[in-house]
Amino acid sequence: MIINGREITYYGAKEWSVTPSFSSISNGSQWLPGTAAPLLLDTEIGMKKFKVSVMLEGKSRAEIWKNAGRLITALLKPAKIEFNYFQNFFYMVLTNASYAELSLKKFHKATLELAGYEYGREVVVENTGTRISTENVGNLPTPAVLAITPTIGKVSLTLTGLVRDRYTLEDKPITISNLTDGKTIILDGETGLVTEGGVNKIGEVDMWGLPTLQPGYNIIQMNQSGMEVEMRYKPRFV
Repeated sequence: MIINGREITYYGAKEWSVTPSFSSISNGSQWLPGTAAPLLLDTEIGMKKFKVSVMLEGKSRAEIWKNAGRLITALLKPAKIEFNYFQNFFYMVLTNASYAELSLKKFHKATLELAGYEYGREVVVENTGTRISTENVGNLPTPAVLAITPTIGKVSLTLTGLVRDRYTLEDKPITISNLTDGKTIILDGETGLVTEGGVNKIGEVDMWGLPTLQPGYNIIQMNQSGMEVEMRYKPRFV
């Protein structure tokens, strides 16, 4: 197990067992009395929940407790986690922890409950044309981060293929006004920030939602040439 790039042994611990789960699922479908058919709604996907048991070691009970505190502290904020025998990565936070002293001066057992989501390695797509294509190997909609650097100024740019109506799946364009030659505009689907040269530009961007790639093959179209585009995303999984 690796937490933010550090092996768990850094905290005086060893991964003992991992109990994974699929993402949580909720659905409000119901069959109302007197109706001929049920009302079937889309299923909502939530967070994954993992239970991880680790063995905490040390030369003394005090050292074991110290290591336990360091481990808990490392998980108080969302962290990138890699588990043994799992190909993908996880972004998770600690939701609960329990503790058992199996041997006062040798090792203790900590059970950690984590919640978050699963994602794959980052994909980077660079393009200077008006069409970007990529295959999202994930099985969930995945936020995308676009860095757009125009080589022409004072024009507007419209992009399609990144935002869809949640219910009808109709494509909704993104329009960016007043582009400046050489200034990079970042549309960050993960944080929701829209900036130009580090300055907030949301007031000059018209969009129905954040840039998102659907599972499978995606095509993004632009109505202007003369743009250098870099798109990054981390495929997400149920």
